[in-house]
Formats: sequence, structure tokens, C-alpha cells
Amino acid sequence: MYFRRGLFELFKSQNRVTFRAERAKQGVRYLFQLIPSTFSLLFLCSLLVTALYFLNQTLVSAKLLPLIAVDSNAFIDMNIVVATICGLMMSIYYAAVVTIISTKYNRIDDSLRGVLVSEGIGIPYLTYLGICVLLSMISVGFELLGLALRPIGVFVSVILIGVSVGSFLQLGRRVFRLFNPGVLLSECVHKLVKLVEGVTSGDVFSDYKVFQKFSREQAVVYERAMQALLDIYISDQSKGNVCDVSIHRQLMAFLTWYVGQKTKIPTDSLWYEEKYLHREWYRSSDSWIGVPTDTFTTLQPEVIGSMYWLEESILGDLVEVEGLIIRSDDQNVIYEMFKGRISHIEMVSQKGDVEHAMELIEGLLENISQSFGVMNGVDHNLTIISATELLCYASIEMLVYLRRFQEYWNDERIELLVSSLMKGDEKQIYKSMLTPKMLKDVELLQSNMIREIEIEGEVVTAQWFVRDYLRLLFSRTLCNISTILTTRMSALYDRIYELAGENDWQLSAACSRELEYLYKLSRYNEQFYVAVNKLKENVRVVGFDWPKYQAESLRVLVSKRRRVVYNKISTLCPRIIAAERDPSVPDYPGQFLHGMGYYIMDNLKRGLYEEVWGLFKSYLPACILMHCSLMPSKVVNIRAKNELIIAYSPLMDLMYITGIQLMVYMAENEEER
Repeated sequence: MYFRRGLFELFKSQNRVTFRAERAKQGVRYLFQLIPSTFSLLFLCSLLVTALYFLNQTLVSAKLLPLIAVDSNAFIDMNIVVATICGLMMSIYYAAVVTIISTKYNRIDDSLRGVLVSEGIGIPYLTYLGICVLLSMISVGFELLGLALRPIGVFVSVILIGVSVGSFLQLGRRVFRLFNPGVLLSECVHKLVKLVEGVTSGDVFSDYKVFQKFSREQAVVYERAMQALLDIYISDQSKGNVCDVSIHRQLMAFLTWYVGQKTKIPTDSLWYEEKYLHREWYRSSDSWIGVPTDTFTTLQPEVIGSMYWLEESILGDLVEVEGLIIRSDDQNVIYEMFKGRISHIEMVSQKGDVEHAMELIEGLLENISQSFGVMNGVDHNLTIISATELLCYASIEMLVYLRRFQEYWNDERIELLVSSLMKGDEKQIYKSMLTPKMLKDVELLQSNMIREIEIEGEVVTAQWFVRDYLRLLFSRTLCNISTILTTRMSALYDRIYELAGENDWQLSAACSRELEYLYKLSRYNEQFYVAVNKLKENVRVVGFDWPKYQAESLRVLVSKRRRVVYNKISTLCPRIIAAERDPSVPDYPGQFLHGMGYYIMDNLKRGLYEEVWGLFKSYLPACILMHCSLMPSKVVNIRAKNELIIAYSPLMDLMYITGIQLMVYMAENEEER
């Protein structure tokens, strides 16, 4: 096996235009791995034969019964017996291998059998068995022809025993792989990594269409084998009622790595699966089939490459694995599973494929919603708690991803993209960050627009259009992702509390911590705040401090400068202040208005007076409403009254400073007042 691999590597290295020393060294290393193992087996076998010979001579000298008759063909006879026994043992073991394949893997197709053969389960054993039979026939031929050639007999015997022992040890080491589908899955992933590295190496050999097509066909075979192995793995795991997330982690790590490597593959490579643009276009096995047109000409079929065929196949294969993980009801394992999916989505978005990232997010949320349906059959009461907690964990990870997405595709990175596009920087910067569809749109913008045009007396370059296109694309994609996320999560909220039904007592007793997570989640998105506030109307939770988390979430939203919150400030403030509250803890509404006041002061320092004036028109009525609803005279507790004054004083100071700043601004801009 090492010999074949070594020759293959040397052949590849010699047939390239540029000699690659690394490939040559790798081939030589494979050959040198063969030499010590071969000589060690030959040495051990020669020692064994010599020991048997001297033992036999000792027994003869001591006038005891000898092991074998001492004549010219003694060694040949002995080696024939040894070869027969070793061949018989190998035949038995190979029959066992065939039996395992036919019984354990009887539900699979020939693709998996091909993988087993290529991984050294079938071909090496047939080769070794054939060598044993050949050497045995040679030894028998020497005996029948009467050729008492002692040196040749010893040499043939040594090789025969060495190959037999090596085959026996090789069989015992590799046969156990058949009992563990996870090991074979790892081997398949390793083969896929090698194929991707070969396609993305960038050398002349990888640019050959024949090599690209062969690599894709091999990848399809290994992917189908992975699918069959996953089915067997799921069946074995389901019988034992155990859950192992290592397979899922390994496949997601491969997908994340593949997303980073895929940008090095040209878009016209045959690695990508071919799909036809029109249904009536197809290709036969030997030639292209054209489509006749009205002008009596033949229109050849056009094909496009599917950029995501490998990801879609592997993610589709992982659906059952994820269902098995969810049915295990282990929150840590489930959370790790979703975290791996989110890491993959984050890598996809960082490479600029935001549309595909949005599709993956939608599929992930669909998987979360389906997981609740699976978990419903376990325990109704525990399902509510675990589903809520899982929802919080997954939602926080998704929203953190959205925040990273927004930070990654900022104005500076878009400006870097635009500058590299306009400079014509090939394959280094923007081609690793934009999808083929985006590249096509940008190239269309560049080709159809002149370098400088005049719009309303101002000279504008094509760079301005490209920059606006990219900014609009990313902002629209982020908005779409947020909308999908909000819609799906809101539906999941309704589903969770619909499941609660009459079990409000169970939710009241054990769901306070999950509700805290929900409010922490609402700090990332103002639409989530509105969705979470619906829980107060639909769910009766005893002992949960609603005003505290409402005010805290609003305060954090204000500190993050969420414009939607400011636009709805006139409706949110009366809702939180006029709602049911505990007069002994009146500082919760103050926290919200306090944070809003700091935001106004920050805008004043930056000179955004017009925005401050619009905010102040909502801020001042809210403060007056708060002052009227939380009058110290209405608080009976003296301690609570003091706490109210302490919490209310900084707010009044901010109102005073804000009013002065606005008066100065209005005095300096009388015309705009």
C-alpha cells in the first residue's frame, strides 16, 4: 500500500510543470515507510526459521524424536505447511470480513463497499492472500519438479512466512474498523479533506478539468458513503439510547473549514455540481443534446455550478443526527450542537455569502421549532422548561452572531472592498469576500458606468454606485435576517406558552430563571422586547418581578441607541410607568429614563441638536408623567421615599442640563427655532 501511494505521489510530482519538492518528499517518505517494515518482517521470519532449524538439529543430535525429517526439502515442506495454515487463517478471517459487510452493512449501496475497499479492508487482504497462494504454488512446484535448491527454498520460505504474518497482523488491526461506523466516518471526512486540498492547491495539476471532475466524482462517492454510515450510526445509537456529539462536531468543523477553502476554487471548476438552466436541456452519457430553435439552429445547453452541493448534502445528512441529539434531552449537548451550526453560519457570512447565511439561519430556526415538537413527547412539564431555556440559549447565540455580522461588515470593510474593486485587485481581497452573484452584479456596475459622471453639478465616480450597492445589500440582508429571526422566535414564544396550557403552576414554580433569560435576550432587539412583554398578559408567574426586567431591558436598549425605541418612546413610557408596580421599588422606571437622559447628553456633546430636540419632545412628557405617577407624597414607606428621591435627583439634574443646552441652541439658531 505504501509502495502504491509513494509511486502515485512521485508520478504527480514529476508530471507538473513546476516541480514541487513537498510532493516529492511526501512520496519518498511513503516509500521509506515501506522499507523498515518489510525488512523487520523478513528479519523476524528468518529468525523463526533459523530457530526451528537449530531446534530440529538439537533434537536429532540428542537422539530424540525430531520435529521434521532432515532431508534436502525439509525447509520447503515445513514452509508449505506454514503457508497452508496461514492461508487458511487468512481465508477464515477474510470470510469473517465479508460476513460482517454483508450483515452489518446490508442496507447500503456499493458506494460504501467501495469506500471499505479503498480504506484497506478488501484489496490488501485479497492481495496478501493471492501472494500466499502464489508462493505456496511455487514451493509445491519446487517439490514436484524435484528441485532441491536449498537457498531458493529458504528464501521463498522466509518471504512466505513474512507475508503471512504481516497479513495476519494487518487483518487483526483493521478488521475492528468495520464494527465502528464512527471510525469509517472519520476516514471519509479525511478523504474529503484530501480531495478539497487537491482542488484548492492552485497548481497546474489542479487546473486540469479531468482532475476536477474526478475529484468531484470521488467526493460524491464519499458523501454517499457518509450518508449510509450515518444511518447505521444513528440506528446503533438509538438502540443504546446514547448520544455522541463528536460526529456532529467533526462534520461541522469540516464544513466550517470547507467554507474558508471554497473561495480558492474557481467558479468555473468542475468541482461544483452541474445543474441545467432549463428543464428541457439535458446531456446524454456520450454527447450533448441540443435544443432546436425557430431559426433552425441548435442551441447548446447551458449549465451552472451548484456552489453548495457538498454543504447541502452534509447538512441534510445531519438532520437525523441532530434529531437524535435533541431526543437525548441533554441541554449541554443540544447547546453545543446549535453552537456548531452558528459557527458555520458565521464563517459563511464572513466570507460575504450573506444570502446563503440567511438561508442557513432560516433552516436552523426551523430545526429549533421542530425540536420542540420532538421534545413534547418526553415530558410535558419538563418540555416547557427545557424548550424555553434552549430557545434562550440559541436565540442569544443567533443575536450575538447578528451583532458580529453588523460589526464585520462595517463602513471601513465596505470601503476596503470598493477600493480593491476599483483598483482591479485580482483574487486576493474581494474575491474571497463576495459571492459569485455579488461579483457579477459589481462587474455589471463597473462595465455599464463611466468612471466620472455629473449629477446635479457634482462629479461622481462609479465607486460611489458600487459603495451604495454593497451598503444597501448588507443592510437589507441584515434587516431580512432580523425579520426572519423575530418572526420565528415570536412564533416559538407563542408555541411554548400554548403548550403550557393549564400548567401555569409548573411554569410559575420553575420558569423564573428562563424568563430572566428572555428579558436579557430582549435587550438585543426592541422587537423582542415587545414580544416578551406579551408574556405578562398570557402567563401568570408568581413571584417574578416584571417591572424590574422591563425597565432594565429598556435601559439597555436605550444605551445601545436603538432608534426604534426612541420613536416609540411615547407609547413605551406610559406602559411601563402606568403598569402594575410596587411602590416600594420605584426606581425601575427611573433607570430607563436615566439611561435615556445620558443618551440625550451624548448627542448634545456631539452637536446633534436637531435629533436631541426630537427626543426631548418625547422625553419631557415622559418625565412629567413619571413625576406625577411617582409623587413622593404617594409613598407611605419612609425608606422607599428616600430611595425614590435618591433615584429621582440625577434625572432632574439631567433634565435641567438638557433644558439649558437646548435653550442655548435655540438662542443661537433663532431662524430654525
